[in-house]
Amino acid sequence: MTLKNDTQNQASSTAGPRGVFWLTGLSSSGKTTLANECQKALLIHSINVEILDGDEIRKLFKTNGFTKIDRLENMKKVAQIACFLESKGRVVLVALISPYETGRSHARSIMQNFHEVYLSASLEVCKLRDLKGLYRKAMAHEISNFTGISDVYEAPEKPELLLNTGELSLSQSVTTLTDYILKHSRS
Repeated sequence: MTLKNDTQNQASSTAGPRGVFWLTGLSSSGKTTLANECQKALLIHSINVEILDGDEIRKLFKTNGFTKIDRLENMKKVAQIACFLESKGRVVLVALISPYETGRSHARSIMQNFHEVYLSASLEVCKLRDLKGLYRKAMAHEISNFTGISDVYEAPEKPELLLNTGELSLSQSVTTLTDYILKHSRS
Protein backbone atom coordinates (compact mmCIF):
# COMPACT_ATOMS: atom_id res chain seq x y z
CA MET A 1 0.00 0.00 0.00
CA THR A 2 2.84 2.41 0.73
CA LEU A 3 4.40 1.57 -2.63
CA LYS A 4 1.12 2.33 -4.37
CA ASN A 5 0.86 5.69 -2.60
CA ASP A 6 4.47 6.52 -3.47
CA THR A 7 3.82 5.60 -7.10
CA GLN A 8 0.66 7.71 -7.14
CA ASN A 9 2.51 10.65 -5.61
CA GLN A 10 5.31 10.30 -8.15
CA ALA A 11 2.84 10.13 -11.04
CA SER A 12 0.93 13.18 -9.85
CA SER A 13 4.16 15.16 -9.42
CA THR A 14 5.16 14.53 -13.05
CA ALA A 15 1.70 14.97 -14.59
CA GLY A 16 0.62 18.16 -16.26
CA PRO A 17 2.09 20.64 -18.70
CA ARG A 18 5.84 20.72 -19.04
CA GLY A 19 8.44 22.44 -21.14
CA VAL A 20 11.40 24.77 -21.02
CA PHE A 21 10.91 28.30 -22.30
CA TRP A 22 14.37 29.84 -22.56
CA LEU A 23 14.18 33.66 -22.46
CA THR A 24 17.31 35.12 -24.00
CA GLY A 25 18.27 38.72 -24.70
CA LEU A 26 20.53 41.53 -23.62
CA SER A 27 20.77 42.67 -20.02
CA SER A 28 17.67 44.78 -19.20
CA SER A 29 15.67 43.39 -22.15
CA GLY A 30 13.02 42.29 -19.64
CA LYS A 31 13.72 38.59 -19.12
CA THR A 32 13.26 38.45 -15.34
CA THR A 33 10.31 40.83 -15.27
CA LEU A 34 8.56 38.90 -18.03
CA ALA A 35 9.25 35.54 -16.39
CA ASN A 36 7.87 36.73 -13.03
CA GLU A 37 4.71 38.20 -14.56
CA CYS A 38 4.18 35.18 -16.79
CA GLN A 39 4.51 32.88 -13.78
CA LYS A 40 1.66 34.77 -12.09
CA ALA A 41 -0.48 34.47 -15.22
CA LEU A 42 0.19 30.73 -15.52
CA LEU A 43 -0.64 30.10 -11.87
CA ILE A 44 -4.20 31.17 -12.68
CA HIS A 45 -4.27 28.11 -14.97
CA SER A 46 -2.88 25.89 -12.14
CA ILE A 47 0.37 25.30 -14.02
CA ASN A 48 3.49 24.40 -12.02
CA VAL A 49 6.05 27.03 -13.00
CA GLU A 50 9.68 27.34 -11.98
CA ILE A 51 11.86 30.33 -12.84
CA LEU A 52 15.60 29.97 -13.27
CA ASP A 53 16.90 33.53 -13.22
CA GLY A 54 20.46 34.24 -14.29
CA ASP A 55 21.24 36.58 -11.38
CA GLU A 56 19.84 34.12 -8.83
CA ILE A 57 21.61 31.11 -10.36
CA ARG A 58 24.95 32.94 -10.30
CA LYS A 59 24.55 33.34 -6.52
CA LEU A 60 24.34 29.54 -6.22
CA PHE A 61 27.46 28.97 -8.35
CA LYS A 62 29.65 31.66 -6.85
CA THR A 63 32.73 30.64 -8.83
CA ASN A 64 31.33 31.53 -12.27
CA GLY A 65 33.00 34.43 -14.03
CA PHE A 66 32.04 36.16 -17.24
CA THR A 67 34.51 34.82 -19.78
CA LYS A 68 33.07 32.90 -22.71
CA ILE A 69 34.10 29.60 -21.10
CA ASP A 70 32.55 30.63 -17.76
CA ARG A 71 29.30 31.68 -19.42
CA LEU A 72 29.03 28.47 -21.43
CA GLU A 73 29.63 26.42 -18.29
CA ASN A 74 26.94 28.41 -16.46
CA MET A 75 24.51 27.83 -19.35
CA LYS A 76 25.21 24.07 -19.16
CA LYS A 77 24.45 24.05 -15.43
CA VAL A 78 21.22 25.97 -15.93
CA ALA A 79 20.25 23.64 -18.79
CA GLN A 80 20.79 20.60 -16.57
CA ILE A 81 18.61 22.08 -13.82
CA ALA A 82 15.92 23.03 -16.34
CA CYS A 83 16.01 19.55 -17.84
CA PHE A 84 15.57 18.00 -14.40
CA LEU A 85 12.62 20.26 -13.57
CA GLU A 86 11.02 19.55 -16.94
CA SER A 87 11.32 15.80 -16.25
CA LYS A 88 9.38 16.39 -13.01
CA GLY A 89 6.45 17.91 -14.88
CA ARG A 90 7.22 21.58 -14.61
CA VAL A 91 7.02 24.48 -16.96
CA VAL A 92 10.41 26.15 -16.62
CA LEU A 93 11.05 29.76 -17.49
CA VAL A 94 14.78 30.37 -17.91
CA ALA A 95 15.67 34.08 -17.77
CA LEU A 96 19.30 34.11 -18.84
CA ILE A 97 21.23 36.36 -21.22
CA SER A 98 22.80 33.23 -22.78
CA PRO A 99 24.74 35.18 -25.39
CA TYR A 100 26.17 32.27 -27.39
CA GLU A 101 24.34 30.09 -29.89
CA THR A 102 26.43 27.05 -28.88
CA GLY A 103 25.15 27.27 -25.30
CA ARG A 104 21.54 27.61 -26.38
CA SER A 105 21.96 24.73 -28.85
CA HIS A 106 23.29 22.54 -26.05
CA ALA A 107 20.26 23.39 -23.91
CA ARG A 108 17.93 22.57 -26.80
CA SER A 109 19.68 19.22 -27.37
CA ILE A 110 19.00 17.89 -23.85
CA MET A 111 15.38 19.05 -23.46
CA GLN A 112 12.26 17.21 -24.52
CA ASN A 113 10.23 20.37 -25.09
CA PHE A 114 12.54 23.37 -25.56
CA HIS A 115 11.39 26.76 -26.82
CA GLU A 116 13.77 29.64 -27.43
CA VAL A 117 12.14 33.00 -26.70
CA TYR A 118 14.16 35.95 -27.94
CA LEU A 119 13.55 39.31 -26.24
CA SER A 120 14.85 41.65 -28.91
CA ALA A 121 14.99 45.04 -27.22
CA SER A 122 17.61 47.28 -28.78
CA LEU A 123 20.83 48.17 -26.99
CA GLU A 124 19.58 51.75 -26.63
CA VAL A 125 16.35 50.62 -24.94
CA CYS A 126 18.28 48.30 -22.62
CA LYS A 127 20.65 51.10 -21.61
CA LEU A 128 17.66 53.29 -20.71
CA ARG A 129 16.13 50.51 -18.58
CA ASP A 130 19.36 49.64 -16.78
CA LEU A 131 18.59 50.33 -13.12
CA LYS A 132 21.85 48.76 -11.92
CA GLY A 133 24.07 51.03 -14.02
CA LEU A 134 25.81 48.05 -15.62
CA TYR A 135 25.94 49.51 -19.13
CA ARG A 136 27.47 52.74 -17.81
CA LYS A 137 30.09 50.73 -15.93
CA ALA A 138 30.81 48.55 -18.96
CA MET A 139 31.24 51.59 -21.20
CA ALA A 140 33.61 53.09 -18.60
CA HIS A 141 35.60 49.80 -18.68
CA GLU A 142 34.74 49.05 -15.04
CA ILE A 143 33.13 45.75 -16.13
CA SER A 144 34.80 43.47 -18.66
CA ASN A 145 33.13 40.89 -20.93
CA PHE A 146 29.79 42.71 -20.76
CA THR A 147 27.35 41.39 -23.34
CA GLY A 148 26.48 43.96 -25.97
CA ILE A 149 29.38 46.26 -25.06
CA SER A 150 32.68 44.38 -24.73
CA ASP A 151 31.38 40.89 -25.55
CA VAL A 152 29.11 39.62 -28.30
CA TYR A 153 25.48 38.65 -28.18
CA GLU A 154 24.66 36.11 -30.88
CA ALA A 155 20.99 36.81 -31.54
CA PRO A 156 18.92 33.70 -32.25
CA GLU A 157 18.33 33.24 -35.97
CA LYS A 158 15.14 31.19 -35.64
CA PRO A 159 13.65 31.46 -32.16
CA GLU A 160 10.33 29.77 -31.57
CA LEU A 161 9.01 33.09 -30.27
CA LEU A 162 10.29 36.62 -30.89
CA LEU A 163 9.16 39.39 -28.55
CA ASN A 164 10.29 42.94 -29.24
CA THR A 165 10.13 44.07 -25.63
CA GLY A 166 11.39 47.48 -26.68
CA GLU A 167 8.12 48.09 -28.53
CA LEU A 168 5.60 45.83 -26.79
CA SER A 169 4.18 46.77 -23.43
CA LEU A 170 4.82 44.42 -20.51
CA SER A 171 1.15 43.42 -20.60
CA GLN A 172 1.35 42.57 -24.32
CA SER A 173 4.54 40.56 -23.79
CA VAL A 174 3.04 38.65 -20.85
CA THR A 175 -0.12 37.82 -22.77
CA THR A 176 1.81 36.68 -25.84
CA LEU A 177 4.22 34.50 -23.87
CA THR A 178 1.50 33.07 -21.61
CA ASP A 179 -0.66 32.15 -24.62
CA TYR A 180 2.35 30.59 -26.32
CA ILE A 181 3.21 28.50 -23.24
CA LEU A 182 -0.40 27.35 -22.84
CA LYS A 183 -0.38 26.21 -26.46
CA HIS A 184 3.08 24.58 -26.49
CA SER A 185 3.59 23.01 -23.06
CA ARG A 186 3.09 19.23 -23.18
CA SER A 187 1.60 16.80 -20.73
